Amino acid sequence: MTDNNKTFLICHRGALGNFILSWPAILLLKKHFPEYKFVGLGRPDYMKLAVKLGIMDECHDAESAKMQNFFENGVIPEELGKPGKGVLWLKDARTTVELLKKNSGCDFAPIEPFPSEKLHVAKYHLREVLNYFKIDLSKGGGFSNPPKANLNGGLESPPSVGFIPDPLTLIPEPYFPAKNTIYVHPGSGSSKKNYSPAFYLEAAKYAKDHFKTDVKFILGPVEIENGSTKFFPPEKILTPENSSSLADILSETKLFIGNDSGVSHLAGFLGVPTIVLYKETDPEIWGVVGRKTAYLINPLEIPLLRNLKDFLVSGNIF
Repeated sequence: MTDNNKTFLICHRGALGNFILSWPAILLLKKHFPEYKFVGLGRPDYMKLAVKLGIMDECHDAESAKMQNFFENGVIPEELGKPGKGVLWLKDARTTVELLKKNSGCDFAPIEPFPSEKLHVAKYHLREVLNYFKIDLSKGGGFSNPPKANLNGGLESPPSVGFIPDPLTLIPEPYFPAKNTIYVHPGSGSSKKNYSPAFYLEAAKYAKDHFKTDVKFILGPVEIENGSTKFFPPEKILTPENSSSLADILSETKLFIGNDSGVSHLAGFLGVPTIVLYKETDPEIWGVVGRKTAYLINPLEIPLLRNLKDFLVSGNIF
């Protein structure tokens, strides 16, 4: 049972995809510290989504004037209560952590947003919280049913000392009654990750013909701002007003196709069949974590389109 007098602060001010890759680590902490109320501090839209999905219990806007003293002077505002524990996913987090320890008596875990070595970001976050909070999964780690280590042949064994669980074992298994619609997101936060509008239109046409179903395009603020709406049929465009609305849309899809973006990371986390297209980034580091997720890697559109068509025919994503 949650004790509202025991607060665990989670501070993350990054992009949606980066935030979602920290969720397995946060869910591990919630299982290990069930008596704590988890309070999020970050971008309001993303934090409200985390509350909606049960990642956080409540949230606050990191950019509000009331939080300025937190980041600049290490003074915890009344709105955050008296956190007993916390994690700060911030660039140069140690500076803020030292200020908080000096001026508020709080000892929080400082975690840089990204690993310095080649390691999947979600596993990096898990490793850091396990080490900082001294959670030993080989001894159960406070779990009634701790994550297992997979051995050859699909056998399972108790984890060894220093074991880092697969992020997939920590995310929920939601069930959504999917509608007969496919969604395509032809964008991301970086133009380097995107293909041409013609590529997505051709991919959508093939998916529509193959599955005999409707295909729609999800366009976010970046795509609206850069004028991408002119490339797609207006009646087939969806523009969710916030991340929570986006989650509602994604939870209804038969199949989602997108780039390495926050939308794809959310689709994967929600458990919907998701095909992620990697042009510039490395899925060994930035791979979407999802139970029905596949990666297609190719910077060239013609062979990638051929790969996508072959994969859709195989039906492996379902």
